[in-house]
Amino acid sequence: MKNSILFITISLLIFSRTYQTDTSNTFQEKDTKVSITKNFGIIQTKQKIDKSTSQANLDTTIEQITKNQSVLKEDLVQIQSNEMIQAINITKLTTIENEIKTAESTPENLSTTPNHDLWNSILKSNVSSSGKVNYPNMKSNLNEIEAYITTLESLSDQSTWSKNEKLAYWINIYNVATVKLIIENYPITSITTINNGKPWDKKVVSISGKPYTLNQIENDIIRPRFNEPRIHFAINCAAISCPKIMNSAFTADKLNDQLTTQTTAFINGSKNSISSNTVEISKLFEWYAADFGVSIIDYLNKYTPTKINSTATITYKEYNWDLNE
Repeated sequence: MKNSILFITISLLIFSRTYQTDTSNTFQEKDTKVSITKNFGIIQTKQKIDKSTSQANLDTTIEQITKNQSVLKEDLVQIQSNEMIQAINITKLTTIENEIKTAESTPENLSTTPNHDLWNSILKSNVSSSGKVNYPNMKSNLNEIEAYITTLESLSDQSTWSKNEKLAYWINIYNVATVKLIIENYPITSITTINNGKPWDKKVVSISGKPYTLNQIENDIIRPRFNEPRIHFAINCAAISCPKIMNSAFTADKLNDQLTTQTTAFINGSKNSISSNTVEISKLFEWYAADFGVSIIDYLNKYTPTKINSTATITYKEYNWDLNE
């Protein structure tokens, strides 16, 4: 009996030990599985987080690259714009340089139209409304007169001028050269005392290096080039019988009116006597008859209020060469 109980006791102890061992192992396996499962979950979570982080970083990187590309495009546009501006500036600079070179290679005032303000001022100060000239005072203005002549002489290119600009230029240069000729020889009683009685053959101005006399200006330039008979009442010979010198300069914009005024004043003035049947007129109409057309009476009738008959008698007055002072 004792042996049986001992056997049972021993068997129970062995079973208990085995059970404990098995149970312990089972728990250990469960713990291991749980641990593994937890670790795997952690790993998966970490991978998800890493993946998410990587995606976020990638998105950020792509966004930054996109921004950088946008900035680069803006910079490229700015560079292209700057290049265009630079190209335009270079073109402008080249144009300016060419203009400067052209200006430097072009004689001063070559294409400038004439300005007669200085001569106009001198005339207003020294010539009366009746055409009397204050030559002593004119002589004190010799420097200004010479300056004006020098300006006219420098205007060698008249190709761009209007017809009126050209004609006003030649009338003024004739008149100022005549005045200068007088005051250089003043005091005198008549222009005919200059240059041995041939004042109109004396060289008085030089244009483009070519000297001109008063005769050349009148007969080689003004008369043949402009075919304008009214110039005979505009250019002045500094004599009493000559049409009065105007106390203002001739200008292109007023030229037609000025020529008509001078012509009308001379024809109807004291230097001519006109009636319907008898005409006693200046020798200018005899000397330059060809310039006034076929009929001098027809020409006079355009400017005189007195109707001159076509059969009227025509005679010419003696010319008074005394100085117009």
